[in-house]
Amino acid sequence: MEWIRIQCQRYAQLWWKEQNLDVQGIALLFGLGMVSIFGVIYIILL
Repeated sequence: MEWIRIQCQRYAQLWWKEQNLDVQGIALLFGLGMVSIFGVIYIILL
């Protein structure tokens, strides 16, 4: 499950650089954060 988190972070970092800290990048990072949190909760509940 660590792999999923690493992939999300890597993707977020690439996106962040491409978007140069604009609103889209912030929104995507927030979205990834929410997905990561729900993913962890889902895994724990399984």
